[in-house]
Amino acid sequence: MQKLGNVLPLISTHSANQITTQFSKPLDLQTWLAKWAAVPFHDRTKIPATMQEALKEEAEAARASLKPADPKAFAVGVAKLLAFCRAFGMQVETQALTAIYRDSVSHLPSDLWLEAVARATRAWKWQNPPKPFDLISAVEPDMKQRRKRLHLAQTAMLALE
Repeated sequence: MQKLGNVLPLISTHSANQITTQFSKPLDLQTWLAKWAAVPFHDRTKIPATMQEALKEEAEAARASLKPADPKAFAVGVAKLLAFCRAFGMQVETQALTAIYRDSVSHLPSDLWLEAVARATRAWKWQNPPKPFDLISAVEPDMKQRRKRLHLAQTAMLALE
């Protein structure tokens, strides 16, 4: 019987993504931040000050990915929903439905708003329009991932040397 040590490659304890004071940014910052955050708080290493700019850029990119839909994208999504409702014979009050969606789902970013509309209409099986909850829940895992990205970048900025 062979030992596993002879079969499996040895895992190096020195990763190519480790940060030292000479390097300002790992190859994949998001992956590195997730691994860094997975370490218990009291065991985390301090992040070199040379990474401050990269972390600021990451936080800004994360904030931008959470920016609410612009009016044009919102209008496109509502128009698609209304067309879907009309195509399947649903009686809807256009102004009321638009106001309800504006109040309920306007926090979604443009791309996720349009994706929520697409996912909801693709799988819809009732004879009434999709409710705001149905649209939000269609993209909630994506929103959660984007909020986590921002949280990791902000947390890492607090751990700068």
